[in-house]
Amino acid sequence: MRLFKQILLFSLVLLSLGFASISLRARIARSNAAIEICSPATKTLILGDSHARTALNPEFIHSSYSSAQKAEELEYSYYKLKHALNTSDSLENVILTVSYFNFNSPVDGEAEMMNRYHRIVDEGFYEAKRAHGECSAAICFRHLMDYKLPAYIPFGLVNAIVETKAGPMFLGGYELRMGSMIGQSRALDGAIQRHYYQGNSRREVSALRTDYFTKIVRLCKQKGVRLWVINTPMHPDYRAEVPMETTKHYQKIMAEGEQNIVPQRGQELPGEDQTDFIFLDYGALHLPDTFFFDYDHLNGEGARFFSQIIDQLVNRK
Repeated sequence: MRLFKQILLFSLVLLSLGFASISLRARIARSNAAIEICSPATKTLILGDSHARTALNPEFIHSSYSSAQKAEELEYSYYKLKHALNTSDSLENVILTVSYFNFNSPVDGEAEMMNRYHRIVDEGFYEAKRAHGECSAAICFRHLMDYKLPAYIPFGLVNAIVETKAGPMFLGGYELRMGSMIGQSRALDGAIQRHYYQGNSRREVSALRTDYFTKIVRLCKQKGVRLWVINTPMHPDYRAEVPMETTKHYQKIMAEGEQNIVPQRGQELPGEDQTDFIFLDYGALHLPDTFFFDYDHLNGEGARFFSQIIDQLVNRK
């Protein structure tokens, strides 16, 4: 009789934990689905890493919203875009900043990336990571926590409790930077090393990142949204240090777009207004040193000037 009561009590506790786990995970799913990448009235969504975050100020781009985030890689921009297109009917343009190093192997710690973005990726993300040999320990751990262990009630409940307290760290936005670090050699050397080298070896081109860029192009076309891919201004000293192999791969990818345009300041785009993919290469745009925060990011003054150029093109002023 005592054994029966113990089994019954254990079953009731397990059942309660199971219901609690299911309830919390359903709440998380509803919360994730309700997250807005951009406001309902947004016509132009700005995505990308710190280059977009510092160079494109939505205050000077009509009906735009920036969700750019520091160190955001192309696979995460894809899922952010996918979520935005599923929750907004107003988008007409997507601006995505893509620099030379964005097709390289990961630059920043993937543990931080997983903490930011795991709420909006799906199992296809983890499968792609494995297929391309980029499934780091941090990514495997997050896959285990989000998709494997929740089947076991105690783990699922703990994970669900943690997730209910987590915020959407992936959202991002415009970042105002003041002053200029031009002339500080350590700033230049540090950026080149971080973006293009791992120790003494050059970072390899990532097939995964290339694939996700293609997915972004296709997704925008399917949804009838125009994609503006922008290489933001960089200081001549930075451009001179970019490895030739990286530049060639970048140019090859962009040349495969439906239209490859390299406009000068404010130049009107040629042809009919029916293009799905537009590449704007402003990497070599001549700007005064006072417009740069460091060798590959603009400060507030530079962002204002550059954003007005982009506004003229995107909104045909």
